[in-house]
Amino acid sequence: MSAMISISPVTSSLQSLPDTAREGLPYWIFWLLLSIILLLLFFIFLRDKDLRHRLSAFLSGAKRKMLRLRLQAKLRKEKDKKSGLWKELGRKAWSEDIQVGGTAEVCLKLKVLEEEKCARQAEWHEVYSQIEALGKRHEDVRKSQHEAVRADKALKMPFEERLAELKSLEKDLKKKRAEAERETRDAAAGRGPAAKEDTETARSMVDEIKARLTGIAEEEERLGAEKAAVLAELDARDRKIHELELKHREEDRVSEEGIREWEKKKEAVQQRIIELKKTSEPLYESLGKTLDESRIEHKELALCYFQIDSINKGIQDLQTQIEKLQ
Repeated sequence: MSAMISISPVTSSLQSLPDTAREGLPYWIFWLLLSIILLLLFFIFLRDKDLRHRLSAFLSGAKRKMLRLRLQAKLRKEKDKKSGLWKELGRKAWSEDIQVGGTAEVCLKLKVLEEEKCARQAEWHEVYSQIEALGKRHEDVRKSQHEAVRADKALKMPFEERLAELKSLEKDLKKKRAEAERETRDAAAGRGPAAKEDTETARSMVDEIKARLTGIAEEEERLGAEKAAVLAELDARDRKIHELELKHREEDRVSEEGIREWEKKKEAVQQRIIELKKTSEPLYESLGKTLDESRIEHKELALCYFQIDSINKGIQDLQTQIEKLQ
């Protein structure tokens, strides 16, 4: 009992402590300690010359490496430019028929390639002209087809209009028949106008209604026959138009297939021309390199020589800078 009494004041005092004291150090103490540690590391760095030299050497080496990589990238670009100038020099020499010793084999290969390229280019123009002609013919035929279908549809219009008139007349006759039949029923039941007349007059009125019904039936029969004929004509014309459209679609399909075949041929010729150009490039470069070494004097080549000399100077400067960074 006495132990419990002695512990309770301590427990109550702990509970009364602030939350920050129970949870740990305040934030400002943590940042103060971190600042002190960083300051100590800074003083150590200032006092340790060997550490400073190693760090400086590391940073300097990294800087030199990055600079060397940039210079190497520039060097590659300059060499690519030089390669392009050799190709240009070779093409100019080839076009001007300028020859130099040691290039006979290269010139022979270029001659074979150029002859095939010229033949392929002529073939390409022929194929292109054929595609254009087929395309124009295809469009002309399609327009003609549309006109033919439109003309056949126009021929249907009078029959369609007559069919609409017949339907309207049938509707009117149906109303007249219904009215006459109603009058007949009224007369049979002793109703209507006939019931008010004498027997002779009433019989005459009934006969007149029957005659009217007979006339309506005959007119319905006539209209029905004409309607059947009009429908048959429209059906025949619809079948003709459908067959014509099917024929046109088939003609379009065949024509388009023909154009596609020529398109494939054109693409094949284009691809061959591209291959010939790619094959010629290293040969032009080889010819240009040989001319650059021999430096044959010619006014058409002077500008290329000047540009190559400028590139060579730039390449030499870059190589010198790279060597100094090793």
